Amino acid sequence: MNFLWLLFNFDGRIGRLSYWLGCLLSTVIGLAPIAFVATLGRSAGMSGVSLATLLFLFLLFLILLTVMNLAIVAKRLHDRDKSLLWYLVIFIPIIGPLWMFIELGFLAGSQGINRFGSPPGSMAYTDDSDFDAGAVVRRWQEKQARETAYSQAPAVVERVSGPQRSLPNSRPTFGRRGLT
Repeated sequence: MNFLWLLFNFDGRIGRLSYWLGCLLSTVIGLAPIAFVATLGRSAGMSGVSLATLLFLFLLFLILLTVMNLAIVAKRLHDRDKSLLWYLVIFIPIIGPLWMFIELGFLAGSQGINRFGSPPGSMAYTDDSDFDAGAVVRRWQEKQARETAYSQAPAVVERVSGPQRSLPNSRPTFGRRGLT
């Protein structure tokens, strides 16, 4: 796994395992400088200039950590077929963070290719020289046609054979009058 891509790229999709790995990695990366700053901040010989410099570096590090976490969340939301704007839900008190925790950490991603790319672990986009965008579009169109045909099947059956009864303990019907 390419950790630079995981931590700093906003494109693509990642699964739950990669999401938890990225969260763990960003936490470890985040705790080391915080502990370092806390240790240096307690030392008695700090001057005003060095403290200001230390706080500035700490602020830059927090911005870097925020970008890393947003990149991880963006890729996980892409796997759920949602944009990064869904992350704003986290600002809803109590429900928002709980919803994001469940959505990102425990729910499976969308099946197949979505608008953000192929599923995590798929070999569809590994080699750009062999990439055929037309084939991807054709597969997506065929999938949409199959789903449309399957969703229209009950309506076609009802037009041909009449209304179907689906009451419990009812006899099977064939055609309009029902043959038993």
